[in-house]
Amino acid sequence: MSDALAEAARLQGLASEKGFDWPDITGVWAKVEEELEEVRDAGDNMDARHEELGDLLFVIVNLARHLGI
Repeated sequence: MSDALAEAARLQGLASEKGFDWPDITGVWAKVEEELEEVRDAGDNMDARHEELGDLLFVIVNLARHLGI
C-alpha cells in the first residue's frame, strides 16, 4: 500500500474510533457513488479532476476498511 493510502486508512481508523463513521456499509457505498459522480462532473478541468479523484480514493480506502480488506 502506498504511503498516502496507508495514511488515509490510519486517519479513517482514528476517526472511526472517535465515533465519526457510518453505522453500516450502505452509507459508504452512497459516498463512493457521490464521489464518482463528482469525478465525472469535473470534465476537462485537471485541477478539479485531481481534487475529486483524491476524494474518491479516500472513500475507496474507507470502503476497503468496511469490507475488512
